[in-house]
Order: sequence, then C-alpha cells, then structure tokens
Amino acid sequence: LGVFSGLLEKWGQGRVAYCKALGQRHSEIAKPDGSIIRVDKDAELVRNTFKLHHPWEAMSPVVFPPGYTRKCIDGEISPTDILSKIKHSFTTLAESSDFLLVEASGHVGVGSIVGMNNAQIAGALGLEVVIIAPGGLGVSFDQLALNKALLEAHGAKLRGVILNKVDPTKYSMVQDYYGRQLMKLWGIPLLGCIPYTDNISRPSIHGLAGVLGGKFIAGYSARMRTFVNQRLVLADGVRIRKEPV
Repeated sequence: LGVFSGLLEKWGQGRVAYCKALGQRHSEIAKPDGSIIRVDKDAELVRNTFKLHHPWEAMSPVVFPPGYTRKCIDGEISPTDILSKIKHSFTTLAESSDFLLVEASGHVGVGSIVGMNNAQIAGALGLEVVIIAPGGLGVSFDQLALNKALLEAHGAKLRGVILNKVDPTKYSMVQDYYGRQLMKLWGIPLLGCIPYTDNISRPSIHGLAGVLGGKFIAGYSARMRTFVNQRLVLADGVRIRKEPV
C-alpha cells in the first residue's frame, strides 16, 4: 500500500496500475453480469483503497483455491496456462497505464510446486525487482541472497531493497551496515527502512467496522484509533458490540 501510494503521488491517479500475479488468499467478487470470480485479497484491497477501475481479472489473473495445486501436479493446469493468463493481464494493464506495480506472493520461490514461481514470472515479463526484506542483518541478508540467486537464475534483476519492521533502537545501525554491504557486494541500493511500530499490528476501529460490516453513527474522526484488548459480547437477537479497552 505504501509503495503504490507513493507511485500515485508521483504519477497521478489513473496512470498507475496494480497486479497480483499469483494469489493465495482470495475473495469471491460478484461482477455486474452476475458471474462470480475469485480475486486475491491484496488486489481487492488495493483496488478498493485507491478507487481503481482496472478489470478484476487483470489485477488478479491467477489464484490458488483449494485443490488448485493438485490439479497442476495432475496435469490439468500447466505452467504455460498460468503464465499465459499472467502475460495477458500484464499486457492489458501496461497498455492502459504509465506505470505497473506487480506484487509477488511471499518470497520469490512461491509457486515452484506448480512450475511457475515469482522469479520465473519476473523473468518472463522482464520485470526489475524490489524486495521488501525483514529488518535485521544476518538472517535477513542471508534470505535476500537466496531470493537474489533464484531471480538471477530466471533472468530477473534485483534493483533495490526495502527493509521492513526494523527495530527502532537499531534503526541507524541496520540502515548503515545493511546499506553498505548491499552496495559493496552487489551494487544494489537500500531504498528505505521502515521502523517497527506496535500500532500497525493492532486492529483499528475502522478495520473492525469493515470486518463486521458496520457503519459509524458517531466518532468517525477517531476511526483509526487502535486498541490492544477487546471484549466481544454475543447474545441472541442483540447486535454485536465490541469496545476498545
């Protein structure tokens, strides 16, 4: 969301598109003609948050519902079929936009079991990759090395790294050492560091209202308040009420 928001700020509404090539968690969306399609939840979130109007099928061309992996292994769905859908979506979005953000699902090896992982997709589409890595030094960098190797094996290039959830007490140190080693070993820039904050991991009143399908009758200006503990009261014939503590 942060990266896409930054791109919109730079390029403007209507000029930036989004695609989640491989989806895992999905929602069922009703189209105007009454048909139902499966859409990755991240694509749904981005489309609704930023009021995008690109086709659902283009923003989420492939999702893995239960049983999908077995169908791929049994030969009912081929890697070529998967890549063909993704390429069609990519072309559709690229032709109508100046900038296209393609989000991977997890690490670059996700999808390997069906013969079409994130690294293969990036290589096939000619994408330059930015990896959002966990904050830290040793373990984070080691994981990055594995992801970079798989990208390069399929012809994709790692162009930058963003560190997420960096310990605020070690922020300057991690930014300095990680950034220097990235440039020294691979000539790749550290594009940014995002400090860890408890508030992001806590549920907000706004989010809770969305989950429950509720509407604010007051206090809308405080909708982004978060809370740690909560009480859930259920009674037959009584509306759910959930209050921050």
